[in-house]
Amino acid sequence: MIDVMTEPEPAIEQTEAFETLLARVGRKSPKIPAEVLVRHVMRCVPPQEWPARLEAMDALLRRLESVKSDALRIDARPGGGHLLGPYVTKRRKTDVRPYSTVLEEVEPIRGSCDCPDFLKNSLGVCKHILAVLEHLYSKPRLLQKALKEQGGESVPPPTGLRWDPIRPLTGAGDWLARVHWLGPAEANGRRAARGTEVTRLFRRDDEGTLVVRRSSPDDPTKRLALVEALLKLLPAGESGHRPDPALRVLLIGERKRLKWIVKQALSPAELKTAFRGLKRTLYPYQREGVERFWPTTWAWARPRRRSPRARSSGAPGASGAG
Repeated sequence: MIDVMTEPEPAIEQTEAFETLLARVGRKSPKIPAEVLVRHVMRCVPPQEWPARLEAMDALLRRLESVKSDALRIDARPGGGHLLGPYVTKRRKTDVRPYSTVLEEVEPIRGSCDCPDFLKNSLGVCKHILAVLEHLYSKPRLLQKALKEQGGESVPPPTGLRWDPIRPLTGAGDWLARVHWLGPAEANGRRAARGTEVTRLFRRDDEGTLVVRRSSPDDPTKRLALVEALLKLLPAGESGHRPDPALRVLLIGERKRLKWIVKQALSPAELKTAFRGLKRTLYPYQREGVERFWPTTWAWARPRRRSPRARSSGAPGASGAG
């Protein structure tokens, strides 16, 4: 038997990628150390995706510039003298911005915000989170207190529902599939019912994380039931819970969207009638596509009060789009 000796992988700070991204930051981040930002980007993007890492670094720097150009300032901070938790930011000489921002960790950077940019950018940060970080990093005493709070017991570790904002570069990219549960699934006493619900909705993946069992992206009815159940699991001011504002706004928006789709959906009998009215018989994969996308397309035609047969046969007034 031959023993193969492999050298240990170098620390992330010793890699060429780290040095290159560090140079890319340069002096563009006078408050937050460049090393902190580079480590964050390298955690977000896999090492084999170097072009994506460069784009992510540039995107983060653009948001950092927005903090300066928008003159974002801290307007409200966590209670009880804490530095980790919910914040509110605002522009100078303007009203409070309508977004909720939560900072959970300073290094590594971990937070959540319900602004549209955070929900879509797959960076794990937005200009509001960066504004909070700049506030802490610009004051060494506050920074040391935040780091101590992060590693101490003064604030209990977050538990409950969380959403991973980093979309994988492969796969379907369903945001609902990235919802997970922090903490134990089981509970006693008055929280026993919630523990049972967590066990029903979540499973442990290969890393031991409690992830959603099935997000049902192709079944609006089942997906709506899941969203409704997750909304009931969101914290309501309980101690030991830090809210995830991004997840809350995503769930509320998805519930509204799915309710509309389910309301407009045709029954199996109506679909069968529509299929019979076609001039040509559809292949199985075509029928599957129609059944999947019909609720949305049919809803646009519904105000015309045309029958499914009339619309399918190309009757006057029906859409000519294929």
